[in-house]
Amino acid sequence: MIAEIAGGLAALKSASELSKVIIDIRDATVLQSKAIELQRQILAAQESALAANERQTTLLERVKSLEEEVVRLKKWDADKSRYELKNLGVGAFAYVPKPNSDIASPEHWLCVKCFDDGKRGVVQDQGRTPDKQRSIYACLNCKNVFQVGWRTSPGRGSE
Repeated sequence: MIAEIAGGLAALKSASELSKVIIDIRDATVLQSKAIELQRQILAAQESALAANERQTTLLERVKSLEEEVVRLKKWDADKSRYELKNLGVGAFAYVPKPNSDIASPEHWLCVKCFDDGKRGVVQDQGRTPDKQRSIYACLNCKNVFQVGWRTSPGRGSE
């Protein structure tokens, strides 16, 4: 009977140890499952943070671009207020510095098309027409070409 009791106790001890192992396995499986779920949530949070960072960078670049555009437009407003539209004769027009303006550059004409587009397109002398009756001028930016009386130039105006 002692042998049977000892056998029974040994079986109970084995069953207890096996129960502990089963509980440990179950706990490890649950733990592993929760760890995988936690890793998924961390990965999703990292992806969201990366997307937000990328969006913020894009917005900061856009703000910088808009600020530069505002500065350029303010400068252009100040520059264009120093010019006036002038008829150069025979239907040709250009923007010329206003009398008594503080423009330090040499006498010049600005292209009407470029001026209206917010750019300074300086008109350049391209020589005379074949009959020598008119001077040919062209904007090097937009390639606009026009003719004026041969005695008309930025320094002399129209005569």
